[in-house]
Amino acid sequence: NPGDEAAVEALTKAAFAGTTHADGNEHLIPGLLRERGELLLSWVATENEQIIAHVAGSPVTVGDAVNWAGIGPVSVHPDWQGRRLPVGRVRPDRVRKFPRGFVPETGSAQALRQ
Repeated sequence: NPGDEAAVEALTKAAFAGTTHADGNEHLIPGLLRERGELLLSWVATENEQIIAHVAGSPVTVGDAVNWAGIGPVSVHPDWQGRRLPVGRVRPDRVRKFPRGFVPETGSAQALRQ
């Protein structure tokens, strides 16, 4: 929902803190995608009105294929990592129709700036 941006950023920063596969800029990715109008998917899971997980989706090109979307970052609050999320509480904040499938995506905020 509009207004969740700061909470999603804080959650993503906490979710990736100290992980070996993180570059420390993952929390910037959802905001950069939003600013560019490329945030195709933004789902959150909540518990007691707090955002505990977030999934972002954005356009990607796979070889010559266009009209695909990538998933990432996928952020889960450290207290919930390794636990079953309350999926009944996952709500689609903003989903646009996309004619193709989704593919896993990795990357960094630095790559998005380029």
